[in-house]
Amino acid sequence: RGRGSPVYNAMHLVGEVHTKITFVSSDPSIVSNEGNLLTGRKPGTVTMTATAENGVSASCEIKVLFTDVPETGKYYSDPVYWAAENGITKGYSDGTFRPDETCLREHVVTFLYRYNAVFLPEGYVSVQ
Repeated sequence: RGRGSPVYNAMHLVGEVHTKITFVSSDPSIVSNEGNLLTGRKPGTVTMTATAENGVSASCEIKVLFTDVPETGKYYSDPVYWAAENGITKGYSDGTFRPDETCLREHVVTFLYRYNAVFLPEGYVSVQ
């Protein structure tokens, strides 16, 4: 739970006192809260608000790109989010990336084509 996460911010505000914290999502269809476990349901952006028993609260914005790629904890998380944020991958229409499936030739060609379109230095000619 790093800086910027609702848990860190709420605990930072209330100190080391053990207190009950309630989480509320601005759109539970995108990110839901079940037993203080936040789950991405579909791509989108929500505001999560954590409120302690004493009324102190903290909010942060959470962006869900893919429902099957956690932000951290997997070797592919950072590269997948980097590629998505740079327009190199878009995932599937159902909001998944499907990291455990085989990457086909068509996928690789699409990644390379989009990378080339975004990062090709000026002065270089793109082969069409």
